[in-house]
Amino acid sequence: HLSIKCYLEQMMRFKTRMVLDSRYVILIENAYYHILPPENTVLQPPVQLTPLQHYISKTIYSDLMEPNSEMMVLNVLRCLDWESEETAAYTVQCLTRAFNIGYSRIRALASVVSMLTDYQEEAVCCVVDGVLEDVRLGMEVNKASMNQRRVAMIKYLGELYNYRLLDTSDILRVLYSMLSFETMQEQSKVVCVDPPTSVIRLHLIMLLLNTCVFPLSNQEISNKLKYFCTYFQHYYWMKRSSPMWTEERPFPTDFIYRFEDVIFSICPDFTLAKDLEEANNFVTNTNTKLYSEMARINPDYVEILYETDEENDSEEANKDEDVSKTNSEPQVKSEKKEESEDDFIQEFNKMITESLKTPEINKHKTKTEISLPLGYKKLITDGEPQFVLLFKKGNKQQYKPLKLPPDHEFFAGLKSGEEAIRKENAKFKRLTLDINERLQDDS
Repeated sequence: HLSIKCYLEQMMRFKTRMVLDSRYVILIENAYYHILPPENTVLQPPVQLTPLQHYISKTIYSDLMEPNSEMMVLNVLRCLDWESEETAAYTVQCLTRAFNIGYSRIRALASVVSMLTDYQEEAVCCVVDGVLEDVRLGMEVNKASMNQRRVAMIKYLGELYNYRLLDTSDILRVLYSMLSFETMQEQSKVVCVDPPTSVIRLHLIMLLLNTCVFPLSNQEISNKLKYFCTYFQHYYWMKRSSPMWTEERPFPTDFIYRFEDVIFSICPDFTLAKDLEEANNFVTNTNTKLYSEMARINPDYVEILYETDEENDSEEANKDEDVSKTNSEPQVKSEKKEESEDDFIQEFNKMITESLKTPEINKHKTKTEISLPLGYKKLITDGEPQFVLLFKKGNKQQYKPLKLPPDHEFFAGLKSGEEAIRKENAKFKRLTLDINERLQDDS
């Protein structure tokens, strides 16, 4: 109708003039394009599914919504023809798209995928890869219409980690990607993929940290989370202190409380920054600590890091002067530079991982008793205890008598160790006999 068309066009003009919430923008655009679709677009016919594909999607997306239906869905998936490439590919696709199922049943879907590992391990690996690719796609495409999908997939990723289908390093890699991929490192730079007023990445990071159950008793993982919290806090203050927030449009208050709760849940002794400047100081101290740790392991990497930082600073300072020169350079140099940067990033991640590893403490080694040759047994006389030192020279074992006084502390330690082993063996023997007696009485 002509009047409806006029009203919709007027609403679109209002939308371009006013600063509206993303939800209202989506509603206006959906109404406009639903009534007045673009003339040049060609509507593609929907994909026709086979009866088996309809049954698979109905089982995963509908039947799994019922409580305690995980085993039933698992049995159905086990009965499928996994040798068929078409059936296997569609099943993996349905298991990957967690945004098609209710949010409350995402954990049930992860449980089904975890139990399916015992029967179709390759398919489960494809599901995990698909989830990671979808999370990456959400970071590359800044569309408000995909926010609900991104939330569901991040929740699904955390549940897969809880079922031990991913390692902690995979989760940390995703977290650091959301902090570093096309984000504004300075407030003067505005990035289209992650604008200053977009807080979706804050929500996704906090959701993933809340969903994952990290083994905080592991000192190595605890240190890694503490380092991540330092960089996450810097990103949080970059968002919060942006000049785009005004009194009419303030920073969301719920994010302030959620941020503190998430940080203290994974790092109870973490020190919160009061402003962006203090957060920058924490990041600088952390970088200095990591550089010194890497210098202790391999000094060559630290020289590469400092050279890279100096090159980046000089490039940013002379960016305006070298625009024409950069445009005239051949494309081969840029490709080589990208390859060298990728190699450096891989080596840097490797060094970070090695620097955070804690040494193993109290590692028990099995003790083996070595019998002496017959010729050396004749050297041992009665009375004073004697020992034989075994050492290796070349490819031959050699023996040397070792005489110690009877009151030496070595004998006291040896006797106490033998006594402790004897008591422990007696304890286990007594427990074993008690268990056998109970089993005989029960029978």
